[in-house]
Amino acid sequence: NKCSFDFVFVISLRDDEASSAVNIYELVSLFHGSKRMCEAVSDRIIETDGKDMLLIFDGWDEFKRRDQNRSFILDIIQGRQLHKCNVLVTSRTYASTKLLQLHSVNRHVEVLGFEEKEIFLYVSNELIEEK
Repeated sequence: NKCSFDFVFVISLRDDEASSAVNIYELVSLFHGSKRMCEAVSDRIIETDGKDMLLIFDGWDEFKRRDQNRSFILDIIQGRQLHKCNVLVTSRTYASTKLLQLHSVNRHVEVLGFEEKEIFLYVSNELIEEK
């Protein structure tokens, strides 16, 4: 069963700007240079409460410990913001304990033995709707 999304954002939690974002506009502005475009995309996301959107937060293990306790990104992961948004969080196994303790996590998948290119191909094939 393939999924279709209007918006897909891959956000590196290693990036200080991303991890310190306080609203969806700040996250979107990491990808779009145009203020007008950022506002339009952000408004649409807010209007739909994140429906048909996938946020991939890459690097939970690189997310600052203070931000793991309270942040806009954590609010999204826990469903306190953008309630209809689909969220995927990546982390190295050793750092995923706190993430797994969140009540909003409904599936845990551990991927082992893949090279970066193979992971990209797998995720792309699973998320992109066949034409």
